[in-house]
Amino acid sequence: FPSHDNGELLAFRVGSTGQATSQVWSTDNGIPVAADRNIVTWTGSQAINFTADNWDSLSTVQRDALNKGEADSVGQARLNWLRGSNAREVGQTNGIFRSRTKLLGDIVNSDPLYVKSEDFGFSLLPTEGATYAAYVAGKQNRTPMLYVGANDGMLHGFNASNGNEVFAFIPAGVYGTAAAPKLAALTDPAYTHQYFVD
Repeated sequence: FPSHDNGELLAFRVGSTGQATSQVWSTDNGIPVAADRNIVTWTGSQAINFTADNWDSLSTVQRDALNKGEADSVGQARLNWLRGSNAREVGQTNGIFRSRTKLLGDIVNSDPLYVKSEDFGFSLLPTEGATYAAYVAGKQNRTPMLYVGANDGMLHGFNASNGNEVFAFIPAGVYGTAAAPKLAALTDPAYTHQYFVD
C-alpha cells in the first residue's frame, strides 16, 4: 500500500472461498525501535551493522554521502534517522530531518518473497534429489520469512508469521556519492520520491 514516501505490508487470513477475511498482522506494528533494529550494510569490502558505533567502519564514500559531502556534517545523526530515530525530525529539538508517519518505505515494484523450506520439485531429480531432500528436511524448522525491497534504501526481512522485522540490508549502491548523495536525500524535509531498493 504505497503512498508518496511510506508503505505497509498486511497479512490476511484467507477463507474457504478464497476471499481475504481478518487481518493477521501489519508491518506498522512490526518494526522495532531504532536501537533494536538489526540493519546491516555492505561497505564494499565487508558487511557491518549499520549503527552509529560503526560510523568509522563505513567507507569514506559512504560517510561523505551521508554527510552530503560535508555540507552539513550530520551524517551520524542521519544514520540514526535511517535506523528509525525521530529525535532530529522537524518539530523535535534541533529537528532538521523529514518527519515520518511510518518507518517502512513505499514498495512499488518489489514483490514480497516468501521463504521457508520449499522443495520446488528438486527432490524429484534422479541424482541430486536425495541430498537436496535432506537439505530441505534440515530447513523444516526455520522461521518463515517474507523479504521485500522498499524505497527507504533497504531490503527487509519480516517474520511471515507475525510481521516483525527480523533483518534489513542497505546495499552499498544506494548511498550515492558526496557530489550526488542518494540515501541522505531521504532525510530532507523537501524530499521528493526516489527509487532505492525497488
